[in-house]
Amino acid sequence: MRTFHIPPFFVEDHPSLVHDVPVKNETGATVRFKHIRQSCTCMGAVNLDSKELAPGQETTLRFDIDVGHRKGPQRFICYLVEEGGSEWTYELETTLYERARFAEDGSIHFGMMNPKAEEVRNTELRLYAENTARLPREVAFHGDSNCLRIEAEPSIDEQLPEGFVLRRIPLRIHLKAPALPGLQNVALHAKVLVGKEKRELHTGVDWNVRTLVSITPSQAYFGTVDSSSPEHIERRMQLQSPDGRALTVKKVTTSHPELVQCRIDGPHEGATIRLQLVLDAKSLKKPLWGEVVVQIDNPVQPSVKFPIAALLKQAR
Repeated sequence: MRTFHIPPFFVEDHPSLVHDVPVKNETGATVRFKHIRQSCTCMGAVNLDSKELAPGQETTLRFDIDVGHRKGPQRFICYLVEEGGSEWTYELETTLYERARFAEDGSIHFGMMNPKAEEVRNTELRLYAENTARLPREVAFHGDSNCLRIEAEPSIDEQLPEGFVLRRIPLRIHLKAPALPGLQNVALHAKVLVGKEKRELHTGVDWNVRTLVSITPSQAYFGTVDSSSPEHIERRMQLQSPDGRALTVKKVTTSHPELVQCRIDGPHEGATIRLQLVLDAKSLKKPLWGEVVVQIDNPVQPSVKFPIAALLKQAR
């Protein structure tokens, strides 16, 4: 194997890695290559100028690799396969950097939370540059929700072995969960000034607020509606207090009142509340995706909700 080391670089500056390596026949006999095999099909294009080499003859193997979505240490391997089955192996090694990125490759997860509970998660923004003078001068953070508060701590600079500089900005993400139950996703943004160019990065933040009321079943699904369906389709839901305390329903609203009517089937107060939902099937013109919000007398979680859905079978 012949290995070629390429100095590290920034993918924003060079989204493609194009590099030529020499291939010389030092076997003393003519060599014919029947095909080129790569370590990974996602590597990109690899071309050999000449597939037949006389003794002492040299040609060029060109790597042309899209590195736009890569980062960190990288190895790209190419195998030149002779007609007899022998392989000549050539390898490129390098390290790819992004000038700015969040530490997480995915979202920041808070998991299951109680309504109005407060929790903190730690992460960091990482800034890379050739030297300290080229690090971004301005960085600002904000979230897509008033539930989030971002606290940036003093930055820490670090000299990397490759010669680049890393600046870490530790972040404390404060979340005060809303009262409304369910899974929620928002974005955390960082605005960075790199030279004269403004860049915006983002990562996800998610949490799931548990409901303080048991809802059975978990959704009201009216099924697939077609021309043979009855004019009105009914579904029943049950709300129950886990600790047996009485609930009082103040108001029930649906996201599609023109299609779905919801009423309380029985008393408005008690440890168990029953709801009746009625879908106007004849008015359904497209699939239904919505929700029902029930306002209750719980000061910690004054509203709970559940999804409603119906599919529509198109006439042929």
